[in-house]
Amino acid sequence: LHVYGTYDLRTGRVWQVKRAVTEQVLLHHLQGKQPYGVYLLVRDRIRALAVDFDENDLLPPIDFIAAAGHYGITAYLERSKSKGYHAWVFFPPEGVLAARARLVARHILAEIQQPHTEIFPKQDSLGNDGFCGNFINAPLFGRLVPQGRTVFLDPKEPTRRHPDQWALLASVKRVSAKLLDEVIEINDLAKKQPTSPAPPARNITGQTFGLPP
Repeated sequence: LHVYGTYDLRTGRVWQVKRAVTEQVLLHHLQGKQPYGVYLLVRDRIRALAVDFDENDLLPPIDFIAAAGHYGITAYLERSKSKGYHAWVFFPPEGVLAARARLVARHILAEIQQPHTEIFPKQDSLGNDGFCGNFINAPLFGRLVPQGRTVFLDPKEPTRRHPDQWALLASVKRVSAKLLDEVIEINDLAKKQPTSPAPPARNITGQTFGLPP
C-alpha cells in the first residue's frame, strides 16, 4: 500500500493520499510546495518514532532526550510546524517492532512525568482493514525552514537550529532492537507489553519506511 498524508497550506485541512511516495512528492515537500506526511508504521514495524510535545516549553523534550540518553538511546529534536517539538528516534533499515519501541518511549515519558504525550505511530500494529494509522508531518518543509520551523535543533544548543541539517541526518545514531530489549528487561516492562497478536503478513513489496533519505 502506497500512502502519505498532506494538508492545505491555506486552511490547514489534512487528508490522505493513496499514491506512491515519489521523488517529486519529496521534492515538493523540500521546496515548500506541498507538505508530505509520513505513515511510520508498516504492518508491525517502524524505522522511526516521534514523540510529539505539543507545547512551546522546551524543557519536557530536553528532559526526554536526556532520559533516553541514559539508556543509550539518541533522540533528535525538531521544531514542529506550528508550536511545540518532535523528538525523533531512528532505527535500523530492517526496522524494529513498533510495540517494543512504543513501550520504551512510554516508559521514558513516565520517568519525566509526561505520560500523556503523543507517540507516533499511535498504534502497535496494523490489520488488514486498509487503516494506515496516523501520519506525522515530515521535517524540512521548505516554506517553513526559513522561519526556523520543521528543522532539527542543535544538540549542543537546542534553542538554535542545527547548522547543517543534511549532515545531522546522515550521522544519526540508530537504536537497535537489542538495545530496546535491554531497556525493557532492565525496567521489567515486559508485563506491560500488549498481548494482542500481530496481524497476518501482507505482501508489501516496494513499501518504504520512515523519512526520506
